[in-house]
Amino acid sequence: MRTRLVVAMSAIAVLGAARPLSAAGPFELTGFNPRNKSMAGAQTAIADDYTATFYNPALLATRHSLNFGAALSVVYPNTTIALEQQLAEDSPYQPELPGFEGGAALGFDFPVGGKIGDRLAIGLGVYLPATEVARIRTLDPMVPQFYLWESGMGRLEVMPAVAVRWFDWLTTGVGIRATGGLIGPTRFQVDPVAGTESHREFDTALKYQIAPTMGIALGPLFGLRLGGVYRGALGMPIDFPSHIGVDGTDIEAEIRFGSINIYSPHTISIGAAYTFLDNRITLSVDLQYLRWSDAPDPSVQFGIDTSGNDLDRLGIGDSLDIPAPGLERTVVPGFQDTLVPRAGLEFFPVEFLAVRCGYFYRPTPLPNQTSGSNYVDNNTHGLTSGVGLTFQDPLEAFANPITIDASAQVLILAERSARKDDASDPVGNWKAGGQIFDFAIAVTYSY
Repeated sequence: MRTRLVVAMSAIAVLGAARPLSAAGPFELTGFNPRNKSMAGAQTAIADDYTATFYNPALLATRHSLNFGAALSVVYPNTTIALEQQLAEDSPYQPELPGFEGGAALGFDFPVGGKIGDRLAIGLGVYLPATEVARIRTLDPMVPQFYLWESGMGRLEVMPAVAVRWFDWLTTGVGIRATGGLIGPTRFQVDPVAGTESHREFDTALKYQIAPTMGIALGPLFGLRLGGVYRGALGMPIDFPSHIGVDGTDIEAEIRFGSINIYSPHTISIGAAYTFLDNRITLSVDLQYLRWSDAPDPSVQFGIDTSGNDLDRLGIGDSLDIPAPGLERTVVPGFQDTLVPRAGLEFFPVEFLAVRCGYFYRPTPLPNQTSGSNYVDNNTHGLTSGVGLTFQDPLEAFANPITIDASAQVLILAERSARKDDASDPVGNWKAGGQIFDFAIAVTYSY
């Protein structure tokens, strides 16, 4: 009976625990649409379209016409994790590398009009992963894995926002970022001797997870606009408490399984944008503060607690508990807050053509991996570029011009190594680095 009970509990506990975890969401990693991406995400003072729902909702009220668009993006990681010692092919600690990702982003910015005029605007931004609503990956922390990139592009996000233009030089905006988390219990009643079950119940919901976004924009004054935004922390919690009862006995087991996935930290951004030369050139700069020190333990939380008078009479009331007292595996992330500088340039050599470029530097929040975990992240240099082309619809279905934007960026992951404190560490020392390539194209239309 004991063997079958342990097998049954363990099988349930590992459901869903088959993939490595990630942090940060799609827009933090690569940007919203091609214009944002090609200017290195330096958009706190310049995102004057539907992408303001993410970058700074106050900027929704700086536009005087309806604007909507859609973008497609693909992300191709070219990364490596090189171990100093060779592991067996069937080792559970073989490195995990991120794979090809893609998704669609869309939205609109709508000045309400009427007696209010264009002083009130509402907007909506949405990100849809290419192949699934959400991708949740959680592996053992000892497995070498890229913390940010394993499934950071796999989170559905919906971002409604509203903005008010109080004066010609002052606008404010608020919004939310919404995603989902899987939460709910399971219940089983089993007879491990007969190998049967008399009751099974699964009650899980995809519940909303919401974080606020608040922004302010000042200007323009002599071509200069300033912006500031706060984005609250957002994650996808997974919580599957399970109860197992054994028929004909007073034996019960509670299984705890959960984690917080694709976590985005509290973020404060300040930015400035300066437009000159008859609005043909715009320079934008941002400085972001990310409070990674509040990030939760990224590993899966798991445990089995057994109880019941029958186990107590046998003197094994605690012997089936996992982990046993004093043998808990605790991961202390030790994440560090970071500052991310960004700079972008937009140039119109002719009225209908925009050329863009940018650069950002994203330091890693991860401490050195000396023992207990092998989360990989690197100091990252982002080189970005893109073009935009505005033209009249040749089919004359749309009265106003259409804009097509395209972007390409490469994120260079500076090589990083881990030196273990213990020479008998099961994974040992490693080096990691590589590049992340991102390509995007978008269509935008304004009334």
